Amino acid sequence: MGTCYGTTYVGGASGSGTIYQVTAERRGHITVYLRLTSLRANTDGPGHGWELYGVTLQGGTNDDGMIFEITPDGALTTLYSFCPLSGCADGAYPASPLIQGTDGNFFYGSTISGGATGYGVVFSLDVGLGPFVETLPAMGRAGAPVKILGTDLTGATSVTFNGTPATFTVASPSLIRTTVPTGATTDGFG
Repeated sequence: MGTCYGTTYVGGASGSGTIYQVTAERRGHITVYLRLTSLRANTDGPGHGWELYGVTLQGGTNDDGMIFEITPDGALTTLYSFCPLSGCADGAYPASPLIQGTDGNFFYGSTISGGATGYGVVFSLDVGLGPFVETLPAMGRAGAPVKILGTDLTGATSVTFNGTPATFTVASPSLIRTTVPTGATTDGFG
């Protein structure tokens, strides 16, 4: 079947939550990695496999939160530790999930403290993963509206769902609007 990853808000050795992995092959077996507040998988870009990215509300060099990358085998890399700047000008305690821009280069998020006013910041981190295309939703019945998000979609000449052509409109360089065509299979699309 596959592997699922998730998070808990509390629990684990420190009581501050965990990243966990559940595999269908080992029903009931859970592998716990570390505490965190959000998780996003990435499969795009040269040299990148199934790395997972997220933030911790605390931890990192200054215990004010961090952005991390973790591989399915548990290898953890801290990409950024918050609050190394005077007065935590870069923010502290990231509490929002990471959002990846469709250009693939940047993750965006926000903190609940720090910055010029002390009320947090909106941040970005360049991780250079490369562009991707995502369909919203990932599955649908014939006639269902679908948004396709990506980078530089202006020159798109066709959209197909499992080989079935669909009519579409390029709404912007990063958005195509379409509908699931009659006759498309139900395997999902993307």
